Amino acid sequence: MIQKKFLIVGVTIAALIMGVSISVFALNNTNSTTVVSMLPNAPEYACSDGQPASECAQLKLTCGNGIIDPGEDCQNCAFDSGCPSGLVCGNISGSNDYVCHYPAGLCLAGPAG
Repeated sequence: MIQKKFLIVGVTIAALIMGVSISVFALNNTNSTTVVSMLPNAPEYACSDGQPASECAQLKLTCGNGIIDPGEDCQNCAFDSGCPSGLVCGNISGSNDYVCHYPAGLCLAGPAG
């Protein structure tokens, strides 16, 4: 009878320890992301036609918070990563990335030849 009590108590303690250990492990391994609040005058992000749903959802969360987050550029989130005065937003490399650059003009033209 005493051995049964020790067995039951031992199994109960082991189960409690395992439960607590699993809970602590789960809490320490959660990926928590902090989303910064939108600025007071930030417009609501409008998804473009053909934009991937995951990209649209991410920009809805971050575009307008005053921080240039991954995936934001001067074309898709000008509120956060717009161009300074004198620069224009454009795709000059042929990739999908838009950057601020000086407008093309005579000073950027190559030599005549």
